[in-house]
Amino acid sequence: MNKPQVDLFGIKFDAVTRDYMIARVDESIAHGTSCWLTFINVSILVQTIQEEKFRRLLEMADYRLCDGMGVMYASRLLGKALPEMVSGPYLLMRLMEHSANCGYRIYMLGSKAEIIERAVLNVQLAYPKLILVGYQCGYFSDAEENDIVDHICQGRPQILFIGMGFPGNVCLLRDGGRS
Repeated sequence: MNKPQVDLFGIKFDAVTRDYMIARVDESIAHGTSCWLTFINVSILVQTIQEEKFRRLLEMADYRLCDGMGVMYASRLLGKALPEMVSGPYLLMRLMEHSANCGYRIYMLGSKAEIIERAVLNVQLAYPKLILVGYQCGYFSDAEENDIVDHICQGRPQILFIGMGFPGNVCLLRDGGRS
């Protein structure tokens, strides 16, 4: 699908709205395909300008979204205005509510154990109809990685939320497999 893009400092941002992204997630789930969203703020933008390996990592994402007013203001000042900020936290909350209403299965990965446990409790209280198939803190060893991926795959989530910072570990589920 062709989507409008804006080039800011050599990074192609997808010039889309929050509603557009919710629709793309629905479409991806309906067709059983994966869709990797990444959120870029000023700090991440600077890292990608300085490090080619980070730029290549971002280029692999299906969507590169504006995650902060600094990026939004830069797009306006450069005459390449993005339509709106599509921040990770805001879209996460919209997708949680949407998933609860649509019956989507989700999995949450990231943060410290006590933080993810508190987040899971808060999400379950806020969205009692949400189907949470699992969660895992983001602090694990390389030796545990395969077991965690197996656990995620067993839950068959339709949406995997990863909160592990940037560049963090990149984890994609494609058609129930690993990539």
